[in-house]
This record gives sequence, C-alpha cells and structure tokens, in this order.
Amino acid sequence: MLLACCRGDGRNRPHLYRQEDHICTTILDRVRQDSSPPRFVVLDLSAAPYMDLQSSHALADLGDELRKRGIRVQVVEARAGVRDRLHGEGLDARLGDINRYMSVADALDKLQAKGTTERASDLPSS
Repeated sequence: MLLACCRGDGRNRPHLYRQEDHICTTILDRVRQDSSPPRFVVLDLSAAPYMDLQSSHALADLGDELRKRGIRVQVVEARAGVRDRLHGEGLDARLGDINRYMSVADALDKLQAKGTTERASDLPSS
C-alpha cells in the first residue's frame, strides 16, 4: 500500500481530547497488520478546531513511530488552534512541517512529485 489517509469525523468530539489513544492505536494496528504497510500517512485534522497538550504529544509520538518504520507522515488541513499548539510545542516538524496551506490534495501531489519508487524514509520532510 502506498498511502493511508486518516481523518476523524468530528461529529461526537470536535477535538482530539481523549481520542488520541484510540486514533494512534488504530493507525499503528493497521500498519502492523498490513502485509504491505503504507509508505505515506496523511493525517487530516480539519475536523479538530482544538488540540490539547496530551493529544499533540501523542500524535508526534505516532509520527516518530511511523517514521521508524519508514513511513512518512504529513498532517494536513490543521486549523489555527491545532497548528498553534503543534508549533508552540515544537512538534510540527515531527508531523510533516505543518502549515495552513497544506491540503490532502497537496500532500498527494507532493508524494507524486517525489515518485512512487522512493522509500518513504528517503522523502524529505518538507
């Protein structure tokens, strides 16, 4: 598998508070179980207007774990409050150098521009 794109629906909880363990565990379980794990994971945070400290660190730890497995991570569609939290904690570089302009389509274009024959660990983080 080349790509996994993950997005919370935001219907029950409009932020990641108390969902981070479930989200991270679900993603890691899928990666571990897949005989052909993704080389690129896109985390769409558009449904989360806020992120608490614990959630931000949990997502950064997820990014570290995926990167150890050769999987590139890119957070996209992060709202201002989420971007501010991640930047303020110095975690944005661990999640794909987050900026307000990166969309899911941009992340896919970025991946395509690098070519599909490269290993994820060979792709630059920005």
